[in-house]
Amino acid sequence: MNVKESTPRSTADPVRLLVVSPFKDPNWRWHADRFSANELQFEFMNGNSYRFNEALWSAHAYRAVSRLKSFDGVVTFHPYMIFWVAFWMHVRGVRKPHFAWGLNHGNQRFFRGFYLWAARRVFREVDYFTVLSLDERDLFNKLYGIPEDKLLFRHWATAVPEVSEPLPEHLRALQPYICCIGRNNRDFETMFDAVRGLPVSLIVVCPTYALRAFDVPDNAKVLCDLSFQECMEIIKGSVANIVAVRDNTTGAGHMTIVSGMHLGKAQIVTEVEKARDYFVGGVHGFWAKPRSSEDMRTKIVRLLEDDVLRQQFETNASEFGKKWVSEESSIEAARHDLRSWLEGKHPGATPPGWEVERKRLDELAGSTA
Repeated sequence: MNVKESTPRSTADPVRLLVVSPFKDPNWRWHADRFSANELQFEFMNGNSYRFNEALWSAHAYRAVSRLKSFDGVVTFHPYMIFWVAFWMHVRGVRKPHFAWGLNHGNQRFFRGFYLWAARRVFREVDYFTVLSLDERDLFNKLYGIPEDKLLFRHWATAVPEVSEPLPEHLRALQPYICCIGRNNRDFETMFDAVRGLPVSLIVVCPTYALRAFDVPDNAKVLCDLSFQECMEIIKGSVANIVAVRDNTTGAGHMTIVSGMHLGKAQIVTEVEKARDYFVGGVHGFWAKPRSSEDMRTKIVRLLEDDVLRQQFETNASEFGKKWVSEESSIEAARHDLRSWLEGKHPGATPPGWEVERKRLDELAGSTA
């Protein structure tokens, strides 16, 4: 094991990892049940229902660091929990292997002020971080000074969403429709302008605060603050899923893109770097130029009119979802990363096999352009 400083233990003992998260579900156990207890043993310290509160998160991390003497390493989740555990390890001189899972600022809550100053110092002591795109490797290297070889791109992945069968009557009554779902960094204004006057309905799902003073077209229906399952049912019943984002500064709709793939939907996605590791234009659907309602409108019309092409996109999306962004693929990635880390090997900047697959997808996109 590539330890900085560890409590002496028998080499026959399994590796013990403390997993620290702010997640409100006290029973959340990540992928722990997929590892043999003879190989790895996990103990969890979840946040247990408190909301974003810096003092509570700091105290939670302090208590976790106080317990690290009994563990061989620590795994952390969420940017601010990663920060506070790294901070208290640094301040208290605790030298244990630290793997930070999911460094992401989809809500644009980047570290500033004291946090930025401290992050640039303590993050260098973390062994590895996983991030959601190759573009974010460059972002966090420049923003926080994290060496690139410590930043590992890993896909955001999830289980196939469960939806009602048949779909609820109120959705069937709206078919055919396209949909646009999300909150962080969404460009609803361009979306509304693109569908205005088209012979198809649009369902938009967003938080109430995201509505602002948009001029909603007559063929659009806006729903707010729905459950995850309700959102998935809307995507399932759609002709196509639209992921319209404002820019490349932060979140690029990874969750919505991945869900759309699992549900076998052709998609139109704003062309930004952070989405390129999930969506390939010409293979899974169409790219749309940023802030261009005219280009998005053109792509929507083409999807609506070309049934054969749309069905091919749907097939490609389903295949990609199973192979790269499924719960099983996430588990395999975690197994690979933890084993490599604990054996003192570099886990790799990209998931195993991804560079070959990316080349294949790019060639496929070129052949269908």
